[in-house]
Order: sequence, then C-alpha cells, then structure tokens
Amino acid sequence: MESLLTKILHGILNFLRDSHPGVCYATCAAIGKMSIDFSPILQKKFDQEVIPGLLMVMDDSNGRVQDEATEAVITFFKSYPKRIATKYLTRITAKLEAFGWIAAREKIFRIIGPIQRREPQSAIWRSPNIDKI
Repeated sequence: MESLLTKILHGILNFLRDSHPGVCYATCAAIGKMSIDFSPILQKKFDQEVIPGLLMVMDDSNGRVQDEATEAVITFFKSYPKRIATKYLTRITAKLEAFGWIAAREKIFRIIGPIQRREPQSAIWRSPNIDKI
C-alpha cells in the first residue's frame, strides 16, 4: 500500500479545495486517518503538501471544517520527525493566533502539547502572545 501512497494522497489533496464543506471535512478526516496508518512515512515524504493544504482549510468559513482540519494537523504531528515540526511551527502559531486566543485556546494546547513534550525549546514558546494563553 505504501507504494501507492503518492498517487492516493495527491488525489485526496485535490479535494481540500472543494466548494462543498462535507467534501473538505471528509478529506481532512481521511488525511488524519492516513497520518496514523502511514506514520512516519506520510510525515516524512508529504509534509510540504499536507500541512499547507490543512492550514489553508483552517481558514474555511465552516466551523466544522476548520475543526476537522485542526484535528488533522494535531494527528499529523503526533508522530512527526523533529525536522518537520520545526519547519512549520511559525506558520502554525500564526494560524492559531489568527483564530483569536479565546476560541483557539484548546486547539493551541492540543497542538503545542505534543510539540513541547518532544521539543521543550521550540519556537512556539517564543511567540510574543504565548503569555496570553
């Protein structure tokens, strides 16, 4: 199955841009599931396509779609290689800050918790707004 992963993932990623919220939601759920099933291969080979796609969907006007994209990011980073995490921390932090601190507090903790446990000196703790959490 791993040999088909490139073809499957590229096909799935196209649906992140679909206009129907149900399609985007299902796509994010599929990516989250694949992040578990194909870890760490998925994280090592496809981070440059998956993370930007999920960050884009986190801007969706549908709250359920935003939440599922955030869940997929959380799942993706549960077993990530260190080099991948450090590459995206600034972008993820900026995205979470854009949500507003009150609304995003739980999501912030769910994403940065595993990162902090693996990398106590990570860039996320240097955010000028981290003290507001």
